[in-house]
This record gives sequence, C-alpha cells and structure tokens, in this order.
Amino acid sequence: MTCSILSDIRYALRSLRAQPVFTAIAILSLAIGVSVGAGVVAVLEASRGHGTPFRNIDRAVAFYRTDAEMEAGRFYSLSVAALDRAVHESRTIASVGTWETNSLTLRTDNWATLAYVAAVSAAVPRILGVRAAIGRTFVDADEQPGAPAMAVLSDTYWRTRFSADSGIVGRTISLDGRPHLVIGVLEPRAAFPSHVELWTLRSLHETLADTSSRPGALALLTPGASAATATAELSAL
Repeated sequence: MTCSILSDIRYALRSLRAQPVFTAIAILSLAIGVSVGAGVVAVLEASRGHGTPFRNIDRAVAFYRTDAEMEAGRFYSLSVAALDRAVHESRTIASVGTWETNSLTLRTDNWATLAYVAAVSAAVPRILGVRAAIGRTFVDADEQPGAPAMAVLSDTYWRTRFSADSGIVGRTISLDGRPHLVIGVLEPRAAFPSHVELWTLRSLHETLADTSSRPGALALLTPGASAATATAELSAL
C-alpha cells in the first residue's frame, strides 16, 4: 500500500509540473484524504502573475477519490453516483464540470490526424474562468437536446494545425466521423487538461447518466466556502 501511495504521489507531482492549473495540490491534503471516502483539493495557479488565464482559481476545486481507489490509479476520478450527489445535494458547491480525454481522428477537407481531445461539460470554462480569444467557449444552453456537436480549439493547436486562421470559427471539422462546429479558440496558455488540443462538449447530464464513466471533475465553490468545508460536506454525503 505504501509503495502504491508513493507511486501515486510521484505521478501526481509529474502531472502537476505539466499542468499549471493543477500545481501545488498540498501533500497534506492527500495524506488526510486517505482516511476518508472522497474529498476535494483546492486548485492553485502556480504561475500567478505570469499570464496564465485561469481567473477563478481561488474558488475552483478538483474532486478526488481516496482509499482503495488510489490503488487503481484513479486519483481524481469519482464515480458518477458520487458526483450526482455532489451536484444535487451539496451546499458548498455552486457548479460542477466534468471532463474525459481521448484521442480521435480529426479530418478536414485537406488532411487527417489524431487529436488529443477533452470532452468537457459546459461549466468547465466558467469554473476555470477561461475565455475565448476568438469566437466563444461553451455555455449552459449548448447542453440542450438537439444542439449541434461543437468544438473549441486550443490556441497552440489553432496556430500549428490551422495556421492561426480566424476563419476556422464557424467551419465544421470531423472527429471520428462525426461533424463538429468550431465555435471558438481559447486564449493562449489555457490548455486544460495539459496537452489537450481541443475541447468537445459532453453535457453533465449525459456524463452522470453513464454509469461506466469515470470522469475528472472540477467544481466552483459557493462564496465563503473553502476546500475544507466542501471536503467535510462531501465526506458526510
């Protein structure tokens, strides 16, 4: 068990170095969390003052699962049943956003390539406080039934794959054969999770209805709430 925890800590630290938005998750929070079923950790911005664009970082938290789940390497993954309770019963959580990553084949009229994609719920950009440099990011109304499939590009991917063509907004790309409308490009240094090249939209309702899903999850705390009070509340739930 000790070796497993140390391995998880090393993995977490490597991930934190790679992802500015997840830097400095306190090891103390991890150590305390091992004794409970679920918890949250504050999401801190390492390079504050260095141009990173995450604006709600003081109120954003990441969910994690502890105890036996640690051995499975699911440090940030909660079951959808646990997330559903957090969404509907928590008084310290204002909104919840989920994400799942995958590699998909992206096709345009001229070429095809594998792209590293995060399927995020509409709340994720709002929780992080991240904006679009051109076009827009997802909003809650995009999760309504019948809405078209949409994509938001990272700034780096827009520049390297689409030659910084502002005309990409409003065009359609194909991801694993499914057309997606490009609605925006994120501001620079806003890649989340690390190295993700574009976002697609997967509604929170769809994620919570998928019992096989193990999404990552972020939340925005209510005004005055802290990661400690949220952890206590979720552990009680």
